[in-house]
Amino acid sequence: MSRGFWQGAIAATVAAVLVLLCTQPLGHILDDLYGPGKDMVKQVVSREALRVTQIDSNASLFQAKDSLGTERVIPASLITSSTAAELLKEYGAAPIGESTVDILVENDRSETIEITGMRSVVHQRSAAFTGSLIRPSGGGPPIDMVRLAFDLDRDEAPAMSVDKSLRATNVPFFDSKYIPLAPGEKLMFHLIASTSSGACRWTVILDFVDGEHRKSSTTVGDPRHPYSATAAAPAYGNGYERAGDRLNPVDLAEICGGDCRPRKGRKS
Repeated sequence: MSRGFWQGAIAATVAAVLVLLCTQPLGHILDDLYGPGKDMVKQVVSREALRVTQIDSNASLFQAKDSLGTERVIPASLITSSTAAELLKEYGAAPIGESTVDILVENDRSETIEITGMRSVVHQRSAAFTGSLIRPSGGGPPIDMVRLAFDLDRDEAPAMSVDKSLRATNVPFFDSKYIPLAPGEKLMFHLIASTSSGACRWTVILDFVDGEHRKSSTTVGDPRHPYSATAAAPAYGNGYERAGDRLNPVDLAEICGGDCRPRKGRKS
């Protein structure tokens, strides 16, 4: 066959594909090619079905109730010229023991979906942070939301139920229940992620099924800039207390209650 014939055939095929893309929803096209429930369809459905909004997080300024450890020592000479937020970000602060995130999940589809599970995913691990220890200034989480706990000492861990003290139980939350969301319905979650073995960066995977019973998932948090947490360290370079938008120097023994000590040669 002539070269012109093949060029014409290829052009006709490309034109047909472009018409199909312009006239059919992408999810329908993938259904035809791969069948409902396949991985490519799941990703399309997950982007269309749920809207997840971060309400508050220690990934930005951290919550007032959090004790923090920094990756590097914050020099005392900087606390009068820089804000607490600037120093915590620059010197790599992370909540000690527990990292918390509040999210709002909204069903944007025209049909009811069911949230069937959540699991934490650890993206990076290191030794516990031993820079500066930051004492919290008080506060706490909202009370009208679903509370879930995650074990960051595991690479992946399911969401666990919590008791009245917000401590994780041994009962996986979604083993006994799913959470339906009607069209336009919103629900808030308080995510509590704990570690005792070191520092880590983490996100959460939210699993759900749509009205056609297709399994889907979406990520809570940005894998490029994950949430953070660190275990308590036996020694720190120095200590501070958060006072509004500033850090005030305090004696480490006062913060730790004798549980930690200054590290030799690193106090600033």
